[in-house]
Amino acid sequence: MRELLFLSPYAKLSNVASEILGQRNVDYEIVDIPSLRSEETVRELNQQARVIVSRGGVSKTAKLYTSIPVIEIPVTLYDIMDAYKAVADIGVKKKAIITSANIIYNPRFINKIKEMKIEFLSSDNWVDERIQAEELMRSGEYDVIIGDALSHDLAKEYGLHTVLIESSKESVVLAVEEALRIVVTHRLDQQQRIKSRKEILEQGWVANYSFRDILGRSHELSHVINVAKRFAKSAGNVLIAGETGTGKEMFAQSIHNASDRVYGPFVSVNCSAVNDNLFESELFGYDAGAFTGANKAGKKGLFECANKGTIFLDEISETSLRAQAKLLRVLQEKEIRRVGSDKIIELDARIICATNKNLVDLVSQGMFRRDLYYRLSELELTIPPLRARQDDIVLIAEAFVKKEANRNKKDLYWQDQAVFRPLLKYNWPGNVRELRNYIIKLITYLESEEITSNDIDYLLQTNYLNPVPTSRKECGLAAAVENRADHRTVCLNVLKDLKMMERDMLIQLLALYNGDKAKLCQDYGISRMTLWRKLNYKNDTP
Repeated sequence: MRELLFLSPYAKLSNVASEILGQRNVDYEIVDIPSLRSEETVRELNQQARVIVSRGGVSKTAKLYTSIPVIEIPVTLYDIMDAYKAVADIGVKKKAIITSANIIYNPRFINKIKEMKIEFLSSDNWVDERIQAEELMRSGEYDVIIGDALSHDLAKEYGLHTVLIESSKESVVLAVEEALRIVVTHRLDQQQRIKSRKEILEQGWVANYSFRDILGRSHELSHVINVAKRFAKSAGNVLIAGETGTGKEMFAQSIHNASDRVYGPFVSVNCSAVNDNLFESELFGYDAGAFTGANKAGKKGLFECANKGTIFLDEISETSLRAQAKLLRVLQEKEIRRVGSDKIIELDARIICATNKNLVDLVSQGMFRRDLYYRLSELELTIPPLRARQDDIVLIAEAFVKKEANRNKKDLYWQDQAVFRPLLKYNWPGNVRELRNYIIKLITYLESEEITSNDIDYLLQTNYLNPVPTSRKECGLAAAVENRADHRTVCLNVLKDLKMMERDMLIQLLALYNGDKAKLCQDYGISRMTLWRKLNYKNDTP
């Protein structure tokens, strides 16, 4: 992105701009704007800049079609007089000044222009100026046209004598200097932002997640994400509701990172972990000597640390009524006062709250302030539980497996997503967090590199659907196995080495299967490689 973009409607102005800007310490670009296509050209500009410098109709068009600050090169009375003098002594019937309104409609110029005994025409936009100028030129009543770049070029097409009202070098210098003040201010702001960002990173007040990190493609989740993205563009307080483990803080961080506060701090506070007696000093800070044991230099509160950023109040429902009253005042007044201080500190922080409880019910029970609820819930976001978006369960599980396998340096594989289908039998009351914990267990207990649906189902049955008090929590085969072909059983000697017991069990099973390893692997959901490795435990071949 350029620091300064100079839009020039005529060649001589480009040369003047190049001379002036070349002597300044600024990253600039000069763009020649054809007068007869100025609106179209400005509208199609792809260049981005901190500030634009131009004049007349081009500057008005830039203000209309861009959100970049536009500094207009002033047209002085001397500029108009110079153009007039160039044709003052020509023996012609009529002279006319045609230009954009922002050039001619200066109260200081009107009387002088009237004294020139000359017709003048102005308009508020490029289209009107062109239409009026062409009508006047076609009338044949005027021999000389004095005007801006548009009327000057039109007059040439109609074969009329024409003089361009040029901007003096002094006027261009004035506009450039004003533009440079904007550039310098931005540089200082940028330096301050970099310094602040460094402090934020050192303190760990950063939001690590964005919307692309939220796993799932279900309609329910996609709708919530789209709503949250709209919330990110707003300045309103956000209340996020959802069961434990649905990812409320991930949504809060994503909203922060998609907002214009992205370079500010993201301060997360677990309200249930803040002692009620320390709530005020933790959130609002304290001055030196405010109480016994206080830091001699005083301390910033978490709200103050979140200035220019976002503060995330998790488990807001766990705050006491006393603490809620303190929060309400902060939200109403947008200011805080440290404990032990009489100085008011203005606050500029967005507040995002989260709860896994129904605040409306708590309000009706007198456990949560109604006025605080309305302040916090300017924008409400409800995250659906995992059981309400079953289309996402397999996708999330597969993503977690890849992540955990990489973290544990395991080279795992599975046939396809159907392997994870048994996970749909469970309703996951702990939501995504519980599913992640399940995957961690699965990766830990697996002895094979291949994940099968039997592995998934066994852990689900023994730990989640039908948990039993047993010391064995592995995904391998049970210690006593009923043969699935003819209901015969195998018996094992109890040894201290469980893997040796498993090897002995497989040897007996293989005998029952008449040595058919493929059938055994198919019935028990294990791979041939896993069977070979277990049978060859301690290099003893059956």
